[in-house]
Amino acid sequence: MNLKTKRIFSVILALIIVSITCNVFAVDVTVGSLSLSSSTMVNQGEEFTVTINLSNFNTSATTVVVIGKIEYEKDKIEYISNSISSNTEEGWDDIKTLGEQSFKESNMGFILENRTPSKIGSNSKFLTLKFKAKANVEGVTTIKVNVSSVSDATNFSGDSTTVTITKPTDQQQSGGQQGQQGQQGQQGQQGQAGKNDKTEIQGKLPKTGENDILYFAIIACAVVAVINLIYIKKIKHKEKI
Repeated sequence: MNLKTKRIFSVILALIIVSITCNVFAVDVTVGSLSLSSSTMVNQGEEFTVTINLSNFNTSATTVVVIGKIEYEKDKIEYISNSISSNTEEGWDDIKTLGEQSFKESNMGFILENRTPSKIGSNSKFLTLKFKAKANVEGVTTIKVNVSSVSDATNFSGDSTTVTITKPTDQQQSGGQQGQQGQQGQQGQQGQAGKNDKTEIQGKLPKTGENDILYFAIIACAVVAVINLIYIKKIKHKEKI
């Protein structure tokens, strides 16, 4: 084998080795992001939901694990509850096989696994959180979702959203108090009506009945009879004189 033939053979061999190496060490690729959606404005003391969506998702992996954390301002809003995507057809799991909780309320961290990522849509609901605005706070509050890691991800990011907390309007306040005020008002009216009835009864003079009329008639007749008797005696006395 001459020198030229050896060089050609070496190049072909190198290409074969590179091709085999690429196939052996080829990695799965996952791209996408977590986005947040929520109400932009809530009243003091009002509950609201924040939905974490899986956006622009695409993967060639056979299993995807997403690990992240939620951040929020505890002095402005309070955490109520969470729920994993209700779309079970997309295959999200609670990581029970790993002995981990899917969502830890103590640090607002989450870890979700999907063993059938081919079922995941490019844009789908991932996690839902419920919060409540504090009653004595007014202004803007920020909620963030940070991505710690995603298996085989080359480009995966989190997101943030802002919610404005406002005082309820007079109409909303009156509407919320109508039930209680209506009940209290009805009770108050009943009590006042009873009091008025009692006062009215106490303020009226007793009515004169038929027995009272007869009694007064008898007295009047007796008085007239006495007067007549005295008058007759006076006349007889004058006749004797």
